Amino acid sequence: MNTDLKDVRKRAWETRRAKYGERGHKGSYNYRRCHCNQMTALLIKLHNEAVLSEGQVAKATGLDRASIRKLADAQRVMPPTPNAAQAARSPS
Repeated sequence: MNTDLKDVRKRAWETRRAKYGERGHKGSYNYRRCHCNQMTALLIKLHNEAVLSEGQVAKATGLDRASIRKLADAQRVMPPTPNAAQAARSPS
């Protein structure tokens, strides 16, 4: 039984490598893709809307409070950009 399972796994990997390449998968399984800027922008937005405190944002992002204040001020100055759903809903 043990050798049967080994043979099945071996054939499965041979099939995957034939289909997807040497590693046996299409991508690089890179979990280090950083969405930090998007997350930080969302947290700053929530802080500007008084959903999160400055301390909560600092703890979540690892930034100091002075940096958070600068980002919050910069985000308040920038006009919001409409996303695709808002653009589709607005009459032209």
